[in-house]
Amino acid sequence: MPQSDEKETVLVVDNHPLIIKFVSGLLEKNGYRVETAQDGLSALDLLNTFSPDYIILDLVMPNINGASLCRIIRADARFADTPIFILSATAAESADGTETLGADRCIAKGPLPEMGEHILQVLRQQKSPGGPAGSKTLGLETIHPRSITRELLDANRHLEVIVGSIVEGIVELNAEDRILLVNQAAAEIFSEPEQRLLGRNFISLFREEDRQFVSVLLESDVRVASANSVELGGRFLSIRAVPIDPEQPNRIVVINDVTQAMKTREALEEANKALDTLSKTDPLTGIANRRWFDERIQREWRRMQREKKPLTILLCDVDLFKQFNDRYGHPAGDDCLRFVADRLTELARRPADLAARFGGDEFAVIFPDTHEQGASHLARTLKANIGTFDFSDIATGKKAAVTVSIGTATASPGESRTPERLISLADEALYKAKKTGRNQIVSLTLDP
Repeated sequence: MPQSDEKETVLVVDNHPLIIKFVSGLLEKNGYRVETAQDGLSALDLLNTFSPDYIILDLVMPNINGASLCRIIRADARFADTPIFILSATAAESADGTETLGADRCIAKGPLPEMGEHILQVLRQQKSPGGPAGSKTLGLETIHPRSITRELLDANRHLEVIVGSIVEGIVELNAEDRILLVNQAAAEIFSEPEQRLLGRNFISLFREEDRQFVSVLLESDVRVASANSVELGGRFLSIRAVPIDPEQPNRIVVINDVTQAMKTREALEEANKALDTLSKTDPLTGIANRRWFDERIQREWRRMQREKKPLTILLCDVDLFKQFNDRYGHPAGDDCLRFVADRLTELARRPADLAARFGGDEFAVIFPDTHEQGASHLARTLKANIGTFDFSDIATGKKAAVTVSIGTATASPGESRTPERLISLADEALYKAKKTGRNQIVSLTLDP
């Protein structure tokens, strides 16, 4: 309360100019200092710098209504004990009462002289020892019961129940993107109570780096899918703005929490990638299988044709592998194949190179942009590296020798040539290497 030599202050909020003029004039005539606002948003802005001793407000107003405004004010610690008086015939006829609205008293709008006397009465009673006495609602006898009012109140309550039960977040914004209405689902999405959201700028609720994107979503007339979601507090939200009326700037924003859908989609994408990798991978050696080799050779052939560069295929076969497998067993044979695959992988260092298991104990490597000389060098490197295979016969203690026969084929892709012909030529080179005593290298070039 102000000191005895100071005027008490009152905030009057009503969208009707006549009521504003009458109530402010009445209060000023009786020694009060008055500030006025014509809607809920204006009142909230005023309360940022003004702390009145009393607040008188209408229930039905544009943007933020009186009931919501009461809850916002009551949630503010600065006004926890500030008396709030509802000035409304609608509230007077409502069965909800003033306490559910967060107000102290309700004054029915009726004839101005009686309404003015009731306003002064509640102010006097508020200052009297022991506080206000009598009915919470004053002036009900001055208004006639109106069935239309009851019907509107019922309809409003039904609408509130419907909006409150919708699982999607519902927010109403004005032209400046300030929040005028928010349902329970939206409050839960933003982890804020309704009274702390009303009046705030919607875009400011998001991270600074996402605000431009949110602004774009609000202006979009397309239904927003989860792919166009924005992150907030570890959750992903899809946002869709719906105009209320072409003649009005206000919009309804529908918000969906699509976090689970995003996670499901990401998990599905990862599973598809894993399946795709499995479908292209040889399970024993971990390198590409024949299917992936066949796809890649077609792709690299077309690329080299466009770039007018040579393409080389290297085929190799483990010499006498069947005898090795029969003598030392399948586990040793598998180790041998994995060793060869690892050496081929080391050889295929560039992103476009591809090492693959061609079938059985036969392997292949695709070397784009590689001439015959380069192919011969790579083949000699592979041959030397295979010689490092360390496997000893348990029975004799002797080291088992493992060698490979290698054939390479190089071609400059052209319209009269095919990748199948290049593979056939590489196979021919491999056959010659084996026929000339194994552990040999033969390199061929596809003639024009």
